Amino acid sequence: MRTQSIENNIPLPKWKQNETLKKVLLGLLFIGAFGTLGRTPLYFILKFYDPLIYLISFTFMGFYFIDKSVKQLKWNGFERLMICILFGMPLYSAVVSNYYWNQPMLFGLMTQQLWFYSSVAFILFYLLKTQLISLYQLRDIMLSISWIQLPLYLLLALILDPHNYYLTTSFAYCSAAKGCGWMFDITFLSFAYFYYLILFFKTTKWKYLIPVLIFLTYIVIEYQKRAMNIAIIGTSGIYFFFQVPFKKKIFYVIILSFVFSLLLGLIYLIQPEFFNRFSNMYKSLIEVFQGEESNDMSANSRITQIIYLGLYYAKHPSSIFFGNGKWSDNWEQNPLWLYGRFYPSDLGILGAFFIYGIFGILLVQFEYLQTILWMRKVKSCAADPFFMTLKYYLLFYYIRSIPSGGSYFYPGAGITAVIVTIIYFFYYRENKAKIDYPIQ
Repeated sequence: MRTQSIENNIPLPKWKQNETLKKVLLGLLFIGAFGTLGRTPLYFILKFYDPLIYLISFTFMGFYFIDKSVKQLKWNGFERLMICILFGMPLYSAVVSNYYWNQPMLFGLMTQQLWFYSSVAFILFYLLKTQLISLYQLRDIMLSISWIQLPLYLLLALILDPHNYYLTTSFAYCSAAKGCGWMFDITFLSFAYFYYLILFFKTTKWKYLIPVLIFLTYIVIEYQKRAMNIAIIGTSGIYFFFQVPFKKKIFYVIILSFVFSLLLGLIYLIQPEFFNRFSNMYKSLIEVFQGEESNDMSANSRITQIIYLGLYYAKHPSSIFFGNGKWSDNWEQNPLWLYGRFYPSDLGILGAFFIYGIFGILLVQFEYLQTILWMRKVKSCAADPFFMTLKYYLLFYYIRSIPSGGSYFYPGAGITAVIVTIIYFFYYRENKAKIDYPIQ
């Protein structure tokens, strides 16, 4: 089956010089938007890195808005959506936290900095629209970052001890169920996994199966997150069911079963304790759902935090609809000091409901819904591997967000903004005349 690609039809960028510099700068922008540094030993750089990205993004966005206003240009649906997310979510959260808990508006706004990374969408859209960078250069940047990350992560795992980091950072863990390990950012690694997986199924070239197994093995063995494993395997299954022709399904099932059996056997020889840890992860989760106490403190703590969540809802029942907002640690009257400490992000979508309520949740869900409508209208490159990767990566991130709340907590806003922007530009290319010059 020949894959349909629009790569050769894209006009060359206007700038022929400094292509490497542009890719490096955009790579740094992606790393910031995806929160990569926060899950590495370089996390301390964020104190300077994030404010710099905010300054660049908001300065650019200011000129972008002024230019649109002076030229009296029409705002398209993508721009309106990003403006609503960028300003609507922080303002909404600040208002409800002020209404229910009397938190000053400024504190409420400052707790919602994660949404500020949505401004990156305007930079990407401008660069794509003006042909200063192509869609496939963005793809290459994301894949390059993944191939740089993987050996670096493996090297760090060899020379660093997670025991020295798990108490004070978010990129290391130690638990009775899983032992000790690393949780470096794998956003780009999972993107690369889906890209090579789709290339393999579309071309049947075995060279693409090698990176698939490499990235999947690292994600499953080293990262060891239940929600991540379920989301990545589940999304892969959905792609296989809907996109792989029926005649090839049996062939792939036999071949992949054989390959994975060999891989599991190799893992057992090299790291036999992995299987015990893997089974304990899901055993502890089942025990918690059954009301039993497990040896996984992470799973047990979620039950305790749900109890705290109920106490807050009891004080303001209507906050189920409107949310409670997010409270600042710098606010002296923070209710957490009175009721008990809990972390909404640990509760996944329940934590997101607590902060934003039903109405806030629906606003972010509309972002996904609108993106689906744009995807369905893409025709000329619907079978393009990069476009297909973006579709299924967004599905993967959505599934992962249900137990983890990823779309509503840092760095979810930046990740979805980048993926949605690239998907929208595929749609924009095919419908540019109707979007920029609508029929009166």
